[in-house]
Amino acid sequence: MTNYKAHRDSNIDLLRAIAILMVLTYHIIWWSPLFPLWFKMLSVPGATGVDLFFILSGFLVGSIYWREERDAGEVRLMRFLKRRWLRTIPPYLVALALSWFAVSIVRQTKFDWAYLLFLQNFRIEMPFFAVSWSLCVEEHFYLIVPLTLSLTRRFRVVRPGLLVIGIVAPPLFRLAYVSQGINPTFGFYQTATHLHFEGLSLGMALAWLNIFHPAYWDRAHRAALWAIIPLATISIAGALWSREASYVVSSTTVAALFGAVLLAVAGRRSIMGGMLEAPVRAIALSSYSVYLIHTLVIHAGDMLQSRVPLLTDGAMLLFWPASIAACGYLFYITVERLSISIRDRIAPSKFGGGALAQQASDAGAPIARELDHQGAAT
Repeated sequence: MTNYKAHRDSNIDLLRAIAILMVLTYHIIWWSPLFPLWFKMLSVPGATGVDLFFILSGFLVGSIYWREERDAGEVRLMRFLKRRWLRTIPPYLVALALSWFAVSIVRQTKFDWAYLLFLQNFRIEMPFFAVSWSLCVEEHFYLIVPLTLSLTRRFRVVRPGLLVIGIVAPPLFRLAYVSQGINPTFGFYQTATHLHFEGLSLGMALAWLNIFHPAYWDRAHRAALWAIIPLATISIAGALWSREASYVVSSTTVAALFGAVLLAVAGRRSIMGGMLEAPVRAIALSSYSVYLIHTLVIHAGDMLQSRVPLLTDGAMLLFWPASIAACGYLFYITVERLSISIRDRIAPSKFGGGALAQQASDAGAPIARELDHQGAAT
């Protein structure tokens, strides 16, 4: 099989849908008083949906970057960055404004200007909009990695080594913190960018393999099928290790697992039935919007429950998903799609028409065109 097909990849859509559903399930179960602690602990793997997003974002953004460099000889860095920023930052700013408006009323929380620079994930504690830490990691990646690749354009032999460093360095940083006796509670030691580059770097490395070495990509695909079960076993075992050991290695083993899953399914025949493709695509398309606003909806639902007797704890298990889906889709069509449209007018794709216009592109269209739309941020 030659490298990754041009049209929208339904398997990538499925992985993106799984990622957001994992995150939603985890947060809803932990917020609901219906579930005992042992059951909530069983839902903790749902938090790794963020790690799956990292792998997907690294792969999809990497595919766009490597394809442009291969076909055009170089990547126009400012246009590339402009397209990334216009794609991700406007929806983020709207969600940030909504979140701060809510906490300023409920808790009289002062605004932290670090949120405008995507630096809140370096705070010891994040005062609000806690899920935005992963967006900080991605925005830093979108800036640092393309800039580094641009600076090494004449020394491309070093690039695989740089990607390896991006994969290996995070667990070494985490090991250094544990060795100092630091308790890695949520905040800096769980959210700082340098602790979470392995998934994005691995995804970009897989994109490089696919674009420049398709024969090796096919061989790696066959190997990945055999690696999934062992990596899943190691990842599950990681959750049973000591807290310190799990902190050091779990993100890396989970990234390896999701990298193998991506390698096994990307560009292959759809693993879904035809009836599932439409709803899965809808979930995948709105996943960024849903991620941005879902905790705000959960908190709003919790406040509403205290005022509406009919909203029992059991009813909230239906109310929350329905509200998140409705609000997420509304945010997608009113904010995210507008951001995409503006992006396509200000910074058109190197490979032709805008992402919205190219949703049903023909099979011969360039891969990067569809991936530019499919590869939205977390």
